[in-house]
Amino acid sequence: MWFNKRIAWQLLFWFLIIEFPAESLLVYVSYYNAQSTLNTEISSKLEAISDRQIRQIDKYLQQENTDVTTLAGLSEFITQADSYLQDKKEATSVKLLSYQKSFHFSQMYIISPKGDLKYQSNILGNGWKDTELGKLFERVSYLMQTEFSDFVISPSRSYFGVYAAAPIRNAKGAFLGILMVEIDPQGIREVLNDYTGLGETGETQLFFQQGSELYSTATRFHPVESEPYKNIPKESQEFVNYLLEGKRDKRITSDYRNELCIQYGAYLPSLRAGLIVKVESKEALAPIRSLGQILTIIAIITLFVVVFASFEVARFFTKPIRKLRHFTNDFASGKVEKRIKTNSKNELGQLAHAFNDMADKIQQQTQELKDANRTLEQKVEERTEELKKTLMNLSQAYEEIQTSEEELLQNSEELKAVNDSLERYVADIEIKNKQLTESENSLTQLAQQLGQMYESLQKREKEVVEQRNTLEHKNTAILDSINYARRIQNALLPPPQQIKDIIREYGIFYRPRDIVSGDFYWVGEQRNRKVIVVGDCTGHGVPGALMSMVGVQILNEIVDKRRIVTPSHILTEMNKSVRRLLRQDETNNRDGMDIAICVLNYEKNIIECAGAKNPIIYIQNNQVFQIKGDKMPVGGEQKEDDRIFTNHIINWDTETFIYLFSDGYQDQFGGKDGRKFMISQFREFLLRIHTLPFAQQQTELEDTFKNWIVQPTHTHSQIDDVLVMGLKAIPPHIEPIKNIEIEDTTT
Repeated sequence: MWFNKRIAWQLLFWFLIIEFPAESLLVYVSYYNAQSTLNTEISSKLEAISDRQIRQIDKYLQQENTDVTTLAGLSEFITQADSYLQDKKEATSVKLLSYQKSFHFSQMYIISPKGDLKYQSNILGNGWKDTELGKLFERVSYLMQTEFSDFVISPSRSYFGVYAAAPIRNAKGAFLGILMVEIDPQGIREVLNDYTGLGETGETQLFFQQGSELYSTATRFHPVESEPYKNIPKESQEFVNYLLEGKRDKRITSDYRNELCIQYGAYLPSLRAGLIVKVESKEALAPIRSLGQILTIIAIITLFVVVFASFEVARFFTKPIRKLRHFTNDFASGKVEKRIKTNSKNELGQLAHAFNDMADKIQQQTQELKDANRTLEQKVEERTEELKKTLMNLSQAYEEIQTSEEELLQNSEELKAVNDSLERYVADIEIKNKQLTESENSLTQLAQQLGQMYESLQKREKEVVEQRNTLEHKNTAILDSINYARRIQNALLPPPQQIKDIIREYGIFYRPRDIVSGDFYWVGEQRNRKVIVVGDCTGHGVPGALMSMVGVQILNEIVDKRRIVTPSHILTEMNKSVRRLLRQDETNNRDGMDIAICVLNYEKNIIECAGAKNPIIYIQNNQVFQIKGDKMPVGGEQKEDDRIFTNHIINWDTETFIYLFSDGYQDQFGGKDGRKFMISQFREFLLRIHTLPFAQQQTELEDTFKNWIVQPTHTHSQIDDVLVMGLKAIPPHIEPIKNIEIEDTTT
């Protein structure tokens, strides 16, 4: 090759060392930023589409709600419905069918207050009361307002439908029966089949639970409306169950076609269903793949340019270097008259001129050395003669010196022995002196350090005494304030006599972790119902106590003033009040409370319960039962529009022992292994002691708690406030009370 290969490869190596990391970093950052931007855009678009479809479905259901309510309130329809409800001969289905067609209802049914089907446009069958339709009938009979069912299998056909029901009242407001219709699902299908913004592979699915099975509506690629669709992958089932808890999220998983999709899911409260909007990953991420190919091509082109540039630079720099190499070879072989011819003015040209100057000086010095050499040879010959004469004289002197040298050598050996002994003695003395000096310096430094430490300790002792006195004063003031806060908190809690007037037999085990507690209890009586509440606020100590006072005041407002007595409605209104009072929509405050509510309904001979995270345990006929609370607190972070709690009904035909409690008892660490008490052990413990008088039950709760945390080898600290409230509920037919008829004003 016409230039030096080694230099070319070295230049290529260093060019790549500089260019490759920079180019790789640039390509990576560009690709990563583009991918992050694209993922953010896809997530935002899917979220916007899901929100739009949820609003459209809610709007459609609101319209259907208006239609059902309007039809149930038409005087002519009420007259026709009353004819069927009264089994009159003049009852005819012609007019009812015209209403059904006018309002575009798929099916129509009229049901008596006792649950008898008086009119049905299609056969429902005898088992309809055990399905979701039966639950819909019970909700409307109880709430006296228009309600929607969950998705159900249509009794007349094998597809899923949605039913709505409304109460029928006469002109005087008397309850006649219930109108139940199957709404036309076409409006929901149109929303789900709107693929605007979803490309070629996007689609929308509604997921809902029927019994223990999960089902899905028809999709873009599975448009079968005549049968339930259950082919849901396991990963999608977990995602759907997550959405049915009232949450929303984005996932990248495989769908029913085993296609990897970007999915965004949200909860649809109006139908208690999960909505998933998805698009295939290969379509959504197509732009980023194209960008990756473009960046790869650019990187390859840049690499070729760097290789070409490195070889061109090597050729440019090696040409003058080769000239210098030939000149040095000739100069070394003795051709000192040669010179380098160059017109370059850069560093290499300057180096060539320097070589020429050096050659001129070397040539001049070589000639001077030759002349000096001839003169030196003459002087050497003359000096040689003189040295021969001197050498003879030196030979005689050498013999004399040799004799003296033997005598000196003997004396030198004797002196050397003495000198060695003295050197060893001096070395030992120097080592000992050095050790003594070091010891003296160490003792001096140690004495200085001890003096400084003594002065520092005296000063620190004075500071500690002053700080201890200050802390004692502050601690006394804080304890006084907290004790005063405890008196305020105890004053807000219902007094024992008030509780005894409302609940004859009860017991309370109340043990705050600190002086004041974040747990509280509340009782009230309104509209022939007795309301019992136990709450567990965020935190404990003073912050928890402040939240408990807020909870008590909110309950006074909701139950005593607004006269709301349905447990689920009380929790809903408490959630709104907590979020409003703490301005949680405007601030980052996420404080809340876990609540358990029990209402003794003497009108309907039932016990109503509801829980915000806190469960409720009740015992009937020596059998223990547990009602789980909803998985959401009162207050705190809220993503859904409205927080709806579940109302549970307990049949009250026998003596019932009810226990409301916070999580402090079952979460307490203790025992031989240092584990939690756990809810299962707590439930069996209550079953074992429930027949004892409540004063003795309270003693058993306290003794068991102390024995659990105090062990022979270790005493566990109380980790949270503890509150357990138990009561004995005697049915009205055993212990009747005065009935007070007051119209329900619950909102």
